[in-house]
Amino acid sequence: DTFREYFIIERGSLESHNGSTLQSSVNAYITSLKSLPNFKLIESNVISFTQSLAQKFVYTYSNPEVGVTKTMDILIIKNDKLYVLSFYSDAVKYDNYLPTIQQMLDSFRFS
Repeated sequence: DTFREYFIIERGSLESHNGSTLQSSVNAYITSLKSLPNFKLIESNVISFTQSLAQKFVYTYSNPEVGVTKTMDILIIKNDKLYVLSFYSDAVKYDNYLPTIQQMLDSFRFS
């Protein structure tokens, strides 16, 4: 098995010239994803996450080192910060790990 599945949380400041809406962040994010090799968007939904609106993406792309990667990203704006929660997996094993990742997401809280 050459792929190490992982979950990562990133936090960044919102840039004032892009606006501070979830939609403007989503637009910029999806534009950046389109540069991934063989990018294919599988799902894009507005969801409720920690009592706030968030955008969920599920997509695949070709990773030259490990093959087809399936990723779930959740973008959320909280307290003028953009949070991106990402789960990366071998596309074949994604569904095996998803219940554990969902439990982690369900336990997530902002303090």
